[in-house]
Amino acid sequence: MPDPADTQFLSEGLARYEQALETIAAFEAKMKERLQEVLKSYSCKSFEPTTAKLTRGAGGDADGKWIWAAQQGKLRYKGLVWLELGIWWRSGEVAYYCNFSDDNNKALDFTYKGQRTDIKFKLWSTKARLFMLTSKERYDSMNDDLKILMDELTNSF
Repeated sequence: MPDPADTQFLSEGLARYEQALETIAAFEAKMKERLQEVLKSYSCKSFEPTTAKLTRGAGGDADGKWIWAAQQGKLRYKGLVWLELGIWWRSGEVAYYCNFSDDNNKALDFTYKGQRTDIKFKLWSTKARLFMLTSKERYDSMNDDLKILMDELTNSF
């Protein structure tokens, strides 16, 4: 005999599934736009963006879900690279992340030289990245937090 709670849940899910997918797609599109805006407005001495190359996406696997944007530019002493910036959700945690990679999506190795305790260096999915844990309630400071994270990354090169 089917569980009545499961039946109720599946019945409501069947009715709302299409709307939920549309909501997720709209959220991802807006968040990708916001990440691209942050990248476009970012400036520092060691990274010079090239306006022609800008991309974005979303994905997920057993390690969580993420939304990202990337800007190609010239990194001091490294040449052309991609600066990737994103948001990652996993097991109730939300984190901002950033890294540099080459045209083959291979992350550039680096040593984090910063002193901030709210930023962590981590290898994730073979990419050397900086992470900043945040709370779901801190959206209003997202742009500033992402710029701090990018500053810490670019200062590591």
